[in-house]
Amino acid sequence: MSTMSTFGMRLKQLRTGANLSQRAVAEALDITAATVSRYETGEMTPTEEVIRNAALLFKVSADFLLGLSDKPYGELAPHIEESIQESLKELRQAEEDFEDVKRFEELRRDLMRFLVETLVKGGRADPELPELLDKYISEHPLDSPRDKSG
Repeated sequence: MSTMSTFGMRLKQLRTGANLSQRAVAEALDITAATVSRYETGEMTPTEEVIRNAALLFKVSADFLLGLSDKPYGELAPHIEESIQESLKELRQAEEDFEDVKRFEELRRDLMRFLVETLVKGGRADPELPELLDKYISEHPLDSPRDKSG
């Protein structure tokens, strides 16, 4: 399959995927609807300017439009792709760690409240103790087990 017939097929795929008419694409590319039709059927070869403008219009690479790549958004250097994957993995782990810390903090507060309420109900503590304890907890957070191992 020639590069230009690939251009036509990809142009049509992108146009229909974006739910655009040939006329709308023609206006955006500053050409006629008949020219868009000829590109899509492989009857006409686009200029460099049309290829560039089509790539910008559909936010894809010119290589994709020309069939030189199957990746619409271009190729990444392998080290960049590896770096992105590693960063995503670290981000997922950080999200999990954050959720663990939040759960630890909630459990710690619940336990402290339970202890204070139990003491208050038993008549062995000042009724303002829960408020004072909340203030103390917020000012003096305990280290979670994860913090100590890091």
